[in-house]
Amino acid sequence: PPPPPPPPPPPSFLRRRRPPRSTPKPSAAAADGYKRQNTISITSIPATHDHLMIISSLRTNTSRTNYGYTWANWRFNNDSGSNYGYEWGYASSNTWAGYRATALDSLVYAGIACNANTSSGAFSYSKHYIPNYTSTDRAKVVILEWFDNANDTGSGQGDLDSYPPYDWIQDGAGAWTPSTNAAINRIDMTLLDGLSSTVTIQEHSSVVIYGFTEE
Repeated sequence: PPPPPPPPPPPSFLRRRRPPRSTPKPSAAAADGYKRQNTISITSIPATHDHLMIISSLRTNTSRTNYGYTWANWRFNNDSGSNYGYEWGYASSNTWAGYRATALDSLVYAGIACNANTSSGAFSYSKHYIPNYTSTDRAKVVILEWFDNANDTGSGQGDLDSYPPYDWIQDGAGAWTPSTNAAINRIDMTLLDGLSSTVTIQEHSSVVIYGFTEE
């Protein structure tokens, strides 16, 4: 029999983003850089692959009463128009539920971050897959899953039977449908407290992006 085909090539590592550790000259208005940053931006994404995968590990410096997490909202190519929609399903406290929305100015609930009132050293993890990110003939779709493995009392990490504290597993998809379809060249992830007030990202949070090319 003929020999088996060779395995597919591994994904290409594009880059890693971390909040800066500090500014050269802190002042009363600007303390450590990462402490005043609430957005991680991936810019100048090359159009040299077919698909993207983004893996993030996030934690904030902010405490929220009764909540051990903060949402991360996504935007593409600096687009703040009402061109986003989502449909998610999530498990929490032995309960499965879902929700959807359209005509939003960002891809809300796209990611999650542990807050400062969670277990020490705990981070939330998200994985996003964006197929055909360079295409100009279709809207862009984001397939995601994330897990918030901490709680607001500092105990019972990963215990999905506790409510409160709040532990989440979420799967779903979102869409970006601008008036003119374009290749994705920038992704901004902004952490928001209750989807309104911004929070700050803790040092050692990271976002890693991979590119996949079809053979």
